[in-house]
Amino acid sequence: MWAFQGRSGFTGATSQRGPGYRNTFEAGVTREGVGDGREGVRMYGDTTVVRRRSGQLREQSVELRALADRLVAEVEALDWRGRAATDLAERVRDRAGNLRACAAQHDEGADLLDRHGHEVDRLQDLIATTEQRAARLLADGSLDDFVAPPPGHRDWLAVTLPGG
Repeated sequence: MWAFQGRSGFTGATSQRGPGYRNTFEAGVTREGVGDGREGVRMYGDTTVVRRRSGQLREQSVELRALADRLVAEVEALDWRGRAATDLAERVRDRAGNLRACAAQHDEGADLLDRHGHEVDRLQDLIATTEQRAARLLADGSLDDFVAPPPGHRDWLAVTLPGG
């Protein structure tokens, strides 16, 4: 991910897209769910991918803050006085503030991804629980004329079963 290092020690980011690049948010995912041959819109998702991206955003926010601190420190350490030096220091502090604001947005995005991952996990657990209850009720003959949605399908969220 990190591709070049300038004289000041700044390491700049470049695109990860190149041979073998695979966007994990697009890989094998269709509107109908993960491309496994089942039909319908299912609750799907590998929340480890979401959590990994959240972690990456948090790491980037730490790097952005460190970069902002380093840039300000480098300018303050210069043995240079005068109006140009003052203007440069002001401009660098302003840019450092922008970097810190960007870092805060990365943290916010990571928090949102974490919340989304928890909600997906919660709904997947609810679907699995409802499927298991329905299977038990079907096995003991408590459900008549029940047509079950496909396994893992989001329609399980709307299923109301007797006794619960």
